[in-house]
Amino acid sequence: MSTVHCNTVQTSSGGAVTLTKQKAAKHFVFYDGQDESTIKNSFNTSSVTDVGVGDYRPFLTNAMSTTFSVLHIETYRTSRTTGTGSGTSMVSTTAYEMDITNSAGTTFTDSEVGASLLGDLA
Repeated sequence: MSTVHCNTVQTSSGGAVTLTKQKAAKHFVFYDGQDESTIKNSFNTSSVTDVGVGDYRPFLTNAMSTTFSVLHIETYRTSRTTGTGSGTSMVSTTAYEMDITNSAGTTFTDSEVGASLLGDLA
């Protein structure tokens, strides 16, 4: 087996390479659920809308190829209770809606919410 060590991988003409067979996250967002206008970190995210208590709708900058994508959600901080996404669905190829629930199934607003989306871009 060979080992390749390098600092930069480029095409033969010096441009960015096209990675095949890779399935990296196509979107992530980390935001303040109590003030959804405060996006702390993101990739391919244009905004987040507060739809109701513990109910958020992130919008993507670039569309996914389908509404059947894999979504991962985590919450942090509120009484050190970890929440999960419940009733989560893609409402279009550029937005999804998620309800944040605790282990008892109650929706709640958390101060730190993170989500990532896997799939293919359009």
